[in-house]
Formats: sequence, structure tokens, C-alpha cells
Amino acid sequence: MGVDPRQAIEAFEHSDRSSEPYALATVVRTEDSTSAQPGAKVIITPEGELIGWVGSSCVQGAVRKVGQEVLQTGSAKLIRVKPKEDVSGSHDEDGVELHKSGCPSKGTSDIFVEPVLPRPQIVICGNSYVAQSLADLATASGYAVLWAAPGLDPAEAEAHGEILSEFDFTGAKRLEQSYWVVATQGARDRDGLKAALAQDAPYIAFVGSRRKIKKLKDALQTEGVPQARLDQVHCPAGLDLGAREPAEIAVSILAQIIQTRRAQEAETAPADVEKKAKSA
Repeated sequence: MGVDPRQAIEAFEHSDRSSEPYALATVVRTEDSTSAQPGAKVIITPEGELIGWVGSSCVQGAVRKVGQEVLQTGSAKLIRVKPKEDVSGSHDEDGVELHKSGCPSKGTSDIFVEPVLPRPQIVICGNSYVAQSLADLATASGYAVLWAAPGLDPAEAEAHGEILSEFDFTGAKRLEQSYWVVATQGARDRDGLKAALAQDAPYIAFVGSRRKIKKLKDALQTEGVPQARLDQVHCPAGLDLGAREPAEIAVSILAQIIQTRRAQEAETAPADVEKKAKSA
């Protein structure tokens, strides 16, 4: 007995693989005889694997190709798979991108293909008031939170995502794509900062004084941490908003993370991409 395509998609979405980028293709319109009807869906992985079903091999080639394209551009696309004898250009009269089909059924399918990207992740080290406030703000702002908080009751922080009881990130995912904030504030500062510097992350911030960070950097440099890497640590952490209270400091840090993230997107996105991918 074959696997129900809907069950295959649901199984994927609840698996560890769903934390990686993928594309989702949905049949939105059909004309004449087609094997898949509107509402049929398929997931396209970065490797080109198809999970689900939107039709026969006449459609699958186009869906696989476009799915991998939208993962590269971050921009959704509507395509039309049409009998090859009816395709004379790259786009139809209404501007929809055309792909040829050799199916004898002679049907036409309009398929919407969109990238599904995991939520950006913030890694928080520490159980200070700033750490707690940042976990609240980051979660409310749509970020995934990986919180390494020695001494924190996991049940107390259950709503914030994954909780680690130590600064041991073995097996954790997307660490090098994450935004790291060390908010230990006197409780194992060196351990938290060392864990963050072990990753080639785009953003590392340390909540503390300039005097404290200098002392820590000097110690870590003697242990072999490159000076260029140490120089990338943001301290004081966050944008200069004149913040004083823990919640205000957390706001300034999240604002700096947003600024960093959007600047990265602007550098890597093609000039003609105006829409951003939706988050999982």
C-alpha cells in the first residue's frame, strides 16, 4: 500500500528535517484533464527530493526545478505547466511563467511555489534578567530561541523553545546561522562567551562592561581565540538607545539583531527580489 501524500507531508513537517529550508508547491488551478487537482501539494527539498504529490512526471520536473530556484532567490513564483505544443515562449499572455508538459492528457496546471525558511534563531547564554527579557521579546517577535540557562527550571521557560541546562551545544542545529547573546552577567561569563566564539556566527553580543569584556578577551586570546574574532563581539550589547532597565537592554539587543539580519539579507538578495520568504 502506498503512502498518503498528505501523511508524507505531515510527517516531514513534524520531523527534524523541517528545521531546514524547503519549498512548498501547491496546485492552484487546473484546466482540462490533470492527475492532480487544486489543493494538491508537494515539498521540494534543497536536494530536489519531492515529498507529496502534485501530478505525474510531466509536472514533477518543472516543480523540482522551480522549487530549487525559489530557495536560492527567496521569492515565491507562480508557474504554469502546459502541453508543449501550446508553449511558444517563456511566459503566457497573462505573464505567468510557462513550462512544457509532454503528458498525453493535455491538461494545464497552475502551481504556486514558495520558499519555507526556518525562523531565524537567537541563542541566549545565561539566566539573568536581561536574558529572560530577551527570551520573551525574541519569542514574541517570531524568532526561534535556544536558551542555555544553567540553573533555570525548564518548565519555567517552556514557552521559549529549546532549553539547555548547560553551555553544551552538542547536537544543536543552525548554530553558525544564529544570533548569539551572552547575558550571563557574572555567572560563568567566560564559559558563555567561549561557547559563542566557538561558532562562526554573524552576531555575538556580550552584556557587560567594557572592563569586563577586555579582561575576558585577554584571557581567551591566550587560549588561542583569534583577535579578529574577539573584535567582532558587540559590547556594550545592543544599539545605543540609552537603555538602563533589563527589558530596555533586551529591546536594544533585539533591535541590533534585526538591523544585522536585514543588512545581511540586503547584501545577499538579488536586486530584483522585493518579497521575502515566509518563516516556518
